[in-house]
Amino acid sequence: MQEGGFVRSVCQVDQHRLAAEFRDFYGRTLDLLPGVMHEGQFTGGWLEAMVRKHRKANHPLHHLLLQDFLAQQETHKSPFGNGPWACRNPLANHSSSLIIKKVEVHRNRGNSVGVFACTCGYTYTRCFSPSQQKLGPPRFLRYGPLLESELRRLVAGGIGLRQTAHQLKLDPKTVMRLSHELNVSVPWTLKPSGYGRKRPKEETQSRSKPERTDSGPKCSKVKSARYDWPLIDQSIVRGLMTMVKDIKAMNPPVRVTLAELERRNGRRGWLSKRRHRLPLTSRRLDRMVESVEQFQLRRIHWAIAEIQSSGGPTKAWKVMRMAGLRSDSLRRIEAVLSDAPYRWRAAA
Repeated sequence: MQEGGFVRSVCQVDQHRLAAEFRDFYGRTLDLLPGVMHEGQFTGGWLEAMVRKHRKANHPLHHLLLQDFLAQQETHKSPFGNGPWACRNPLANHSSSLIIKKVEVHRNRGNSVGVFACTCGYTYTRCFSPSQQKLGPPRFLRYGPLLESELRRLVAGGIGLRQTAHQLKLDPKTVMRLSHELNVSVPWTLKPSGYGRKRPKEETQSRSKPERTDSGPKCSKVKSARYDWPLIDQSIVRGLMTMVKDIKAMNPPVRVTLAELERRNGRRGWLSKRRHRLPLTSRRLDRMVESVEQFQLRRIHWAIAEIQSSGGPTKAWKVMRMAGLRSDSLRRIEAVLSDAPYRWRAAA
């Protein structure tokens, strides 16, 4: 299925595309074969079941039809290669060895993103752009359990921030962020980075020219804010609306969180540290960020739409599996299916 290009990720088959191309491949022949089609649908949903985890035996005719169909498809090579792939953890004794045997692929704005996770916990990603036919460089995602002890050792040894970052193959800001997440006390500091447009130079002068009065020369200090925070606040709010719209348009759904918004903005931790300066942004974030319950409900609606688009019966357990929820969500799913416009479709 992967080689034929009928998967959305390593764990999900594009059922709608598979069913459509399967019908086009065989045409009216399917209606002439016994136990294959019934009222325009695959009898008992056998085609969907064949490409999932097998829970029951399938008719030999179904196996032959699917095998013949896949054998005639063009092979789609993965842009990330066939593997195995190298682990890039500089702290592991198997660094640079071809030890990663599986890559998870998901879509992001039309690009394919491969997630390479090693058994040591180190994870990195690579992005492939179909329009440019270009494979991007590896990007760090997670370090794993080897980082904390090594970070404490480097701090205890008096190693500087940049040298530590060089040994860990990270940038200094990422080292500081990971230190904070691991509660590792470090002696390093970073200069505060600005965001947005600076005020004109003449507005940021800390001193003015001496003023001569009758009583003699007098110096007055003129203090001014370095950044125009109200202007930055308005700019960020406009950008957040666009980012939230892009996130909610992703398939499969991605939860709208502060971390996701910061990641898309390219400044992890920047908003959370400056919310007191950005009142408009803070209020908008309170309304935009999804709770777990809100995200689960959105996944339920997405799963129902996916199942209905494939033409199969909309059952609560199918929705639960596709949405990635636990069995305690079945009542909630059934309540959603009982409401219009899903009631008549679920009955089918």
